[in-house]
Amino acid sequence: MQLNQQLKIGKKKTKMTEIEQKIVTILEEDINPALAQHEGSASFKSLLETDDLWIVNINFQGACSGCEGARGGTLVSIQNFLKEELGIPNLIVVPHG
Repeated sequence: MQLNQQLKIGKKKTKMTEIEQKIVTILEEDINPALAQHEGSASFKSLLETDDLWIVNINFQGACSGCEGARGGTLVSIQNFLKEELGIPNLIVVPHG
């Protein structure tokens, strides 16, 4: 996925923000190689910024999609990694669906 990739929202296309592009890059280059060792992966779905919180919505695929560990320790590890890499302490990661 390239940094200038566009997302479809309904019938309207919008470019990804810089922070969304960074999240995608981190997932693809840092997180997914580790998840691939367990036959899984994670993809970026959306980012919601409120007054005091950033909420990153991700989708687990492959073996991770049905794994309880992915929704527990793995999710927390992804969240902590993104917080550190992005420098956003008030960030949470939630699974899609």
